[in-house]
Amino acid sequence: MPVRARTATGGLALLVSAALVGCGSTSSGDRADVDAVRAAAIAYARATMDVDLDRACALVTGLDEPVRSAGAAPAPCPSVLANGANGSVRPTDRDLRRLRDATIVVDGDRARIELVGTEMPLRRVDGAWKVDFAAMRPGDVG
Repeated sequence: MPVRARTATGGLALLVSAALVGCGSTSSGDRADVDAVRAAAIAYARATMDVDLDRACALVTGLDEPVRSAGAAPAPCPSVLANGANGSVRPTDRDLRRLRDATIVVDGDRARIELVGTEMPLRRVDGAWKVDFAAMRPGDVG
């Protein structure tokens, strides 16, 4: 059963700051998973904000799927993220605050952060939550 949580404290290529608008409310469900999903998303946003592609790559999974779907040849993760970021707006501190307030839905080993008009999918891999590029749909942020 999915766990839906919002916090009251208080987004492909890469996160597009204009898309990161969160909502605040109450918390419910498995707090440890919700907190871990939020921490992974914020760490990924921070890595992209700092243009730390090695760190960002450690926080993603499923990157080969959108590359194949686009008809591109496989490439190392940092190259894929760097090429995907061309022309993208990097996240800002304001975007990080919005991630802290965004709605999170956890369903087993899959989760999503709900943002206004879009979402960010994550998947638990070997116990760690990662931004799941394979689960992204057009318009999702990652």
